[in-house]
Amino acid sequence: MELAQFCASSRVVIVAGKGGVGKTTVAATLATAAARTGASVLVVEVEGKSGLATCFGVPSLDYEDTEVRPGLRVRTLTPDDALLEYLDDRGLQRISRRMVASGTLDIVSTAVPGMRARPVVELLVGAPAETWAALPDLRAKLVTLGYEDRGDGGTPGRVLFQRRTLRAFDLMVVEYEGPVWQEQLRQRDALRAANAAT
Repeated sequence: MELAQFCASSRVVIVAGKGGVGKTTVAATLATAAARTGASVLVVEVEGKSGLATCFGVPSLDYEDTEVRPGLRVRTLTPDDALLEYLDDRGLQRISRRMVASGTLDIVSTAVPGMRARPVVELLVGAPAETWAALPDLRAKLVTLGYEDRGDGGTPGRVLFQRRTLRAFDLMVVEYEGPVWQEQLRQRDALRAANAAT
């Protein structure tokens, strides 16, 4: 079968398999080959890993698609962003902003029936107020360790980092005993109480 005929025979190709078998390489190669035949290609990454971005020479993938080559676009699809888009499309921006500000977005976006929970280690790091001047150095060091700097996520007083490897890490750096620290501890205590009640 000719490559152009193969690429035209399917509208959707899913590349799946166990870890380390070459899914990312196959997906990137197939997408590049299809684009070279003139097909319009969108590669959607759903695991939260950065290997696909590296294959296409981009620093990271975003929820919005990015053209990396003529006819070839890539994007990532995360439960958080999908939920926010869903709420925004239905005129529920106030709810989505509150979920982001309160930190409940992570809980709700992974509590969808039928969706398996994300294996994420969530870390809260409290930094004394006097160390915030050194925050740019800390941010740079975390990026060199493989963390993606996600900014404040719309909530001043915190900096979010993510690292997606075999185990995913979400790291939130906040002012120790500041308002965001206190809010996170309240949420932790509420979750513990709810878990103890069941």
